[in-house]
Amino acid sequence: MANCKFCGCPTQNNEEICEHCAKELDDVSVAGTDVKMVPPEAKKLNWGAFWFSWLWAVNHRIYFPLVILIVPILAVFAKGERMETIVNVLSYIISIPIQVFLLLKGGELAWQRRDFDSVEEYVEVQKAWVRWIFYSLIIAVIVCLLFSTLLVAYYMKIHGH
Repeated sequence: MANCKFCGCPTQNNEEICEHCAKELDDVSVAGTDVKMVPPEAKKLNWGAFWFSWLWAVNHRIYFPLVILIVPILAVFAKGERMETIVNVLSYIISIPIQVFLLLKGGELAWQRRDFDSVEEYVEVQKAWVRWIFYSLIIAVIVCLLFSTLLVAYYMKIHGH
């Protein structure tokens, strides 16, 4: 007995098509292996992992990106301008490589760590994260426009325009 390399479901050795995902089984993974074969859909850039790094990672049972949260905790205790500078630099040194790694390899990690019922479910979940990127950008633009409008109104009120 082997597992489908696309969805990870058990298959019979003589099956040519997976009963679960309907993909051709010309090359199946070895039965009993712990590593699930990664489908091509999970090898693409993962923008949800990049944009929402630690939130996305926890949702997919990947915990090393939580290191990103250490820097804001350190910032609370940073005293003096030099320490604040060090903490800010440390923030970039830690978060940027993790985010780039998640962009490049996040899909594969998610596929292997989280139990998706099918490739289609995986794709839908990742599309949902991309939608949230879009929503967060819209909210950010609206907040910036509101803030700038309030700032201009306040400036005009102070200077009597």
